[in-house]
Amino acid sequence: FRRTENYALATVPVSAKSTLSGRLGWIEYRSNNFSQRDFSGTAGTLGYEWRPSGKLALRLTAARDLTPYVADTSSYLVSDSLTFTPSWQLTSKTALTLTLSQTSSDFRGPVVAGAAPLRHDDLSNVQFGLSWTPLRTVTVGARLRHQRRTSNTFGYDFEESGASVTATLLV
Repeated sequence: FRRTENYALATVPVSAKSTLSGRLGWIEYRSNNFSQRDFSGTAGTLGYEWRPSGKLALRLTAARDLTPYVADTSSYLVSDSLTFTPSWQLTSKTALTLTLSQTSSDFRGPVVAGAAPLRHDDLSNVQFGLSWTPLRTVTVGARLRHQRRTSNTFGYDFEESGASVTATLLV
């Protein structure tokens, strides 16, 4: 396959404490073997970040993405998402982050037209994160998350919760 992406990027300071950033592009996907799998369309991200204080940041992001999807009867996936991420720098070495996101996904490009209704999923995600950087080259993190997906296609609904602990060493 051949995937071509062309993007325009921009970051604009709105005020001393806020920034608007965006990425707008065109994605074109061409399969070497099956023209039914070809797709193209717009994708991008628009984000707004406000830092009311040196320790608090609030970020709101809207995004659209197109990705190949070779399963069921679909050829590609269009996902629209909205994410809100407040973060609080507790100390110079410790930060707390909350991520709330909602993603709506449409499965498009049926290989056989009219075979079945096209799949549509909605995914809700909540994640709490705590990171600690005791040294400039060492970061330790912990995350708790909960996800729930509903689908118009039987068998694709799910709900899950998880936790993770990570350590990063930069050398």
